[in-house]
Amino acid sequence: MTITQTDDLAVAAVTYLSAITEITDLLGSDDVFDTWIFRDDLLAVVENTGKSALVVRQQGSWAEANQHNTMRFPRLIVEMYVDPPRDTLGNAEISTVDDVADHLFEVIDFYLHRARGGEEMWGTRLTLGSYRAGEPDRFPWADVDGTQAYRLTYNVTMI
Repeated sequence: MTITQTDDLAVAAVTYLSAITEITDLLGSDDVFDTWIFRDDLLAVVENTGKSALVVRQQGSWAEANQHNTMRFPRLIVEMYVDPPRDTLGNAEISTVDDVADHLFEVIDFYLHRARGGEEMWGTRLTLGSYRAGEPDRFPWADVDGTQAYRLTYNVTMI
């Protein structure tokens, strides 16, 4: 069987995640972007929207290549930018931003942490495994009025 795999891992993950309405329903959109899932860079203004966005990229590897096959072991980074819910005056409800982020993480993790194993197509990319490398990390970001950023890391096995 020949598989043509033209998507790099980040493009493949964006394609895969964008097709899951359980995830896209939790994210923002606007006149330019149907869903706020981006490759490499945040291209939407999340601040003061009460919405969330994802940025997906490949960063390094989690294991070295072996001499017996062509398997690859890239690390997939998913950044979540979460603006807290806001009241009718636009004031951030800061105390709930971690709850919003935790719910978004749980939904993303259901699809990316494949403890059940098995092959899965992400766009045109065949993945053999995808496992969470740790818990979500909040990272420094130019926070404007309560918006927070969190980083998720997944160890992916692919051909």
